[in-house]
Amino acid sequence: MDRRRLIRNIILLSAATTMTVTALAGDRRTRKERQPFIPQHEVRVSWGASPFNLVFDMSYPRRTYVSKTSFSGAVTASYGYQLKRWLSLHANLTYSGLYQRRNMKSDKTYVGTDREHVLTFMPTVRFTWLNRPAIRLYSSVGAGAAMYLGRTFVSAESERYRGYTVAMQITPLGIAFGSSFFGYVEGGFGAHGWIVAGFGYRFNDQIKSR
Repeated sequence: MDRRRLIRNIILLSAATTMTVTALAGDRRTRKERQPFIPQHEVRVSWGASPFNLVFDMSYPRRTYVSKTSFSGAVTASYGYQLKRWLSLHANLTYSGLYQRRNMKSDKTYVGTDREHVLTFMPTVRFTWLNRPAIRLYSSVGAGAAMYLGRTFVSAESERYRGYTVAMQITPLGIAFGSSFFGYVEGGFGAHGWIVAGFGYRFNDQIKSR
């Protein structure tokens, strides 16, 4: 599936989910009064497929070719604070890696494995458009900085490189299910991956008194 088609499917899924949930949950605003809002802290851990932040340097001619490629995906740890029912701020730290096995073009002998490691720090703003005790639907956008370092084989000798670049993540649709302990899935584009899945824990500072 190419990227344009995947982006189109994510947008269509977001629209369909929005209409369905609005129809099903529209009347559920209960006959009881809405409970007062209490700000919450949130911690999350996730894994994402195909992060779009690997910078792998291909800027010069090579005497080698890639015989095998593998990715670590994007592993993200985050902390968030919910300012309002519909608005929260998050800080995310993400690791992703790429590994490529290289062989010489002349005789196909193995010469080494390219490696690239990317560490990303990204603040994110999240907008929750359905907030229920057991389910939340949201969208988010984030931008930050990524530090990358790696080693590549031009010939039998390795070359090392490192640098910095801008990182981003746009998530049209995220679904979290559960209360204090919860799981979630997201569809988006950027340093966290196309499809993201993980789990988390929410808590607040309120001291309960009898």
